[in-house]
Amino acid sequence: MAWGFFLDLVFGLNSLSSRRVPTNSADSQSMNAFWIIYLGLSLLAAENNLQVMTFNVGSSEGEAKADAEAGEFSRELASIADKHYGNGLAWLPAVEATRDFIAQQRPHIIGFQEIFDPSRCAKIRAELHQDFVCEYWRSGDRSVVEYITGKNYQVACHKGTSEKCLAVRKDFARIRGCHQDYCENFLEGRIISGCGSKSRLGKAVLDTYGGKVLNVIHIHGTSGFSGEDRKCRKRQFRSIFEEELGKAPLIGRAANIVLGDFNTDPRRLRWFDSSARKLKSYVKGTPFQFINDKADQRDPTYAGIVSIDHVISDDFVGKCKVAGISEELPAVLKTSYFDHKPLLCDLWPDPYAQ
Repeated sequence: MAWGFFLDLVFGLNSLSSRRVPTNSADSQSMNAFWIIYLGLSLLAAENNLQVMTFNVGSSEGEAKADAEAGEFSRELASIADKHYGNGLAWLPAVEATRDFIAQQRPHIIGFQEIFDPSRCAKIRAELHQDFVCEYWRSGDRSVVEYITGKNYQVACHKGTSEKCLAVRKDFARIRGCHQDYCENFLEGRIISGCGSKSRLGKAVLDTYGGKVLNVIHIHGTSGFSGEDRKCRKRQFRSIFEEELGKAPLIGRAANIVLGDFNTDPRRLRWFDSSARKLKSYVKGTPFQFINDKADQRDPTYAGIVSIDHVISDDFVGKCKVAGISEELPAVLKTSYFDHKPLLCDLWPDPYAQ
C-alpha cells in the first residue's frame, strides 16, 4: 500500500536527507514553513502508529527460587504449577502483575501463549488450589485471558485451545466474525499432522476504526530441537507464508502482522536449527521483515540467551523493547516466574510498502 508523500516525510528513515529543502537565507521563510508542516504532519501520522505485544506467560520449574520468601515462586509452587497447571499462567501474583502491565502499556494487539484454562480447575484437587487461580475461580467466571485483558479488549483463541489467544483493543479494531468480547475455538488455523492435536497457528482479520484491514497471524511454534520438532516448525512457518498441503498461506493481501513465540532464533540458532534458517528465508529478499531483529534491538526474550519471540510484517516498520531488559520498560513481575519476557513493538506504516 502507498502511504503518500507526507508519511514518507514523517517515517522514511532517509527521506529528509534525500529531499530538497531550502537552505539559503532568502528562503528562510520557506524553511520555517517546511518545519511547521513537518512537525504538524508528524503529530497527525502518529495516529497511524500502533503497539503490538507478544508474551508467552508460562513458567517452568527452573524459575523457582530455592530460598523463596513469602510471595515468591517457591520450588513447591513450581512443582504444583508444572504437574497440575501445565506451567500456564495461573499463579495469582503473576496473573495480577500481568493484568497491571497490560493496563499500563495498553498495546493495540496482544498475542498470548501458555495461558491456563480455568475450566481445568475441576480436575485439580482442592488442596492444590491455594495461590493459584483455582482458589477463587468458579464455573461461569471469566477466563484468565479475559481477566488480564479486562473490558477494553476483545479476545479470540485458537482452534481447540484457549491457552493461545489474540487480544485486540476495542477502541482500535474488531475481530471480523467474532461478535462477542470472547470467542473460544475461533481463529482460523492449521492443525498439522504429527505436530500436536491443537492448532499452533491462529489468524484474525481486523477491521480497524480507521478503515484499514489487518491480517494478524499468531504462532506458538513447536518447542524442542529434535528432527521432528524442527520439521514441525518448518511446516508451521510454511503454513504462514506459502501454500501447505494445498491450503493457501495464512498471510493475505491486506497488511500482515505475524507475531508470537516461534521457538527459534534465526540469528543465534541458525547454525544448527534448520527451522531458524527456514524462518529467515521468508524475510530475506521479500516484503517481510523482522521488526525486532535490528542491530540495536537484539535483547533476548527467553532465558536471557535467545530471542524466540518475534514480530514480522510486510507493511509496517518499527522499534521494539523487552520488558525487564530494555531500560525504559520495567519487568512485569519483580520476582522470578516467567521464563519468557514480553516483547513490545511500536509500529508505523512503511512508506515504501506497496
